[in-house]
Amino acid sequence: MSIVNQSQFRCATTTCSPYAIVTVSNIRQCQMNCLGQAQCKAASFRQMNSSCQLFDNSINQNKSLKVTVETTTMIVIYGTRAPPEPITTSTTTSSTTTTTTTTVDSRYIPSASTCSITAATLCTTTTPMVATCQSYEVSWNNNCYHLDGSAGNCAAGYTLATNAILDCISSLFIGKNYRNTISDNCCITTADTYQCYGFNITCNIAGPFVDAPSIGGDSCFNALQSNPRQLTLCRSI
Repeated sequence: MSIVNQSQFRCATTTCSPYAIVTVSNIRQCQMNCLGQAQCKAASFRQMNSSCQLFDNSINQNKSLKVTVETTTMIVIYGTRAPPEPITTSTTTSSTTTTTTTTVDSRYIPSASTCSITAATLCTTTTPMVATCQSYEVSWNNNCYHLDGSAGNCAAGYTLATNAILDCISSLFIGKNYRNTISDNCCITTADTYQCYGFNITCNIAGPFVDAPSIGGDSCFNALQSNPRQLTLCRSI
């Protein structure tokens, strides 16, 4: 989500009014309320009364924002919602038009965005199936995940996972081990451009891991580390 602090929409018409106002305890819950509803295009969180305003039509909102203390306005960036927005494609033949709707989970799509401590990932699973994984791996959403000092490379049958997925499964790595190689750097390489997660305690030593990777852990925030045994997150294909 695009976040603008100390601001709220200056509405040009009544259609700018929120379609819902909910009470939340913090800005992250306001983000998750909006990202979890397909019709929500933007949200405003007012700290003074813990209210979260949800908007369903950002087109009818005046693009200018007015300064409002203790208010944060957030606009959904297309392709970052989880569950994701459906993608519709059309195939045309000589006599008919067939429309197919395909849902792409944005949590698996690599991102070039910088790290954010306010980004909210909705960690619901999308399948009841459970993958059978190795003892050093984490099983989540019918995929197997592991950490290894493999310098950004994954074994056959695996590919790099994203920071969004790591946000959901980081605590599950406590008690797990490296796949093969002990790392020589604490920042975790993923499919995304920037390294946002790292270990604070279990770093470059033999497992099992005694802490979970955390955002900004060991100063890994918008990092671009590349070492011979760079810590790497892989998932099964």
